[in-house]
Amino acid sequence: MKQYNVSEEEAISYFRQQIAKAWKDINEECLNPTPVPMALLERILNFTRAMDVIYKNDDGYTNPLGLVTNVEIPKPNLIQLGCTANDYCCLSSPPETEFSQMALRGVWQLQKLIVSYCDWGGSSRGIRDFMEKCLPTFKEQNPQLEVVNELIRGQHPHLKAFYRNKNERVVCIKNLSPEDILLHATRLRNAQGRKVVKLKTRHFTQHPSVQGTWTTATIF
Repeated sequence: MKQYNVSEEEAISYFRQQIAKAWKDINEECLNPTPVPMALLERILNFTRAMDVIYKNDDGYTNPLGLVTNVEIPKPNLIQLGCTANDYCCLSSPPETEFSQMALRGVWQLQKLIVSYCDWGGSSRGIRDFMEKCLPTFKEQNPQLEVVNELIRGQHPHLKAFYRNKNERVVCIKNLSPEDILLHATRLRNAQGRKVVKLKTRHFTQHPSVQGTWTTATIF
C-alpha cells in the first residue's frame, strides 16, 4: 500500500465505497433489459483494483485476515437479557446494512408469522423457552414483521408463515431447541415464499438456444 501512497484505513474505506456503488449498479442493471450489463463489468474491474490496493505492499502481500475483519460484517454482540454468555439466544444477529435487508427488490416478502405452541406439552418445551428468551429480540429486530402467538393445546408446535404472494409455509418444530427454532424462523423471514420447483437437468434457461448445447464433439 505504500507504493500507492495510501493508508490501510483509506484503502478499506475506498473498498467499501466500491462495494456500495457496485451493488447499486448491479441492481439497476438487473432491472434494465439490456443484453450486456457493462456497468457490472466496470464494477468488477473496480473490485480488482481495490483488492490490489489493499493486498499489495512494498514487502509483499498483507495478511488477508486483516481485510476480512475490516470489510466483512462483524461478529454479533451480546445482548443483556439475563442469560448466560454461552446461550445462543442472547446473541443478536449481525447488523443489517441497506443491502442485507433485501428479500425481493428491497421489500420483505414475509408479512406474518404465527408461533403455535402448547403450554404443557413436552414437545413444546423448546418453543416455550424460545418465546421467553429469543422471541422478544426477534420481534425487535424485525419491526416489519407481524408475529402472533397461538395456543394449541394437545398438539405439536409449528411455525406458519404468510407471504405477500399469498403462499403459506408451515414448519414443524416439535422437540427442537431454541437455537434450531430461531434458525427456522430466520429462514422463513429470509425466504421469498415461492414454491419449490424441481429441476430435471443441471442447466435451466427460459430462452433455450436453437442450436442446442455446445459440446467438444461438435462437427464443423
